Amino acid sequence: MNQYLKIMKKRVVGISQYCPLDLFSGNTIRMKRAVRNLLMTPQNNLKIFKVRMIQLLKLHVLIVSSTVNNGRAGHFYTGCEYFMYNSDPHK
Repeated sequence: MNQYLKIMKKRVVGISQYCPLDLFSGNTIRMKRAVRNLLMTPQNNLKIFKVRMIQLLKLHVLIVSSTVNNGRAGHFYTGCEYFMYNSDPHK
């Protein structure tokens, strides 16, 4: 209901299809859909900090790597964004 109010007040463009249950489901298809939906219509539920972005992405990649990449951490493809990181943060 809160999203409809935001639309009426023209604070957001559309209703978000993001579901946190999808993101943490462990199902590759659902996880990709959750990240895609979050990036398409962020509504105060997406915060990215430039200073810590690499560390956050590393953590996220490590969490989902066994599901998405058959245990090979390093790349995470969401369907709409491609994140890559180095294992050495000083590179």
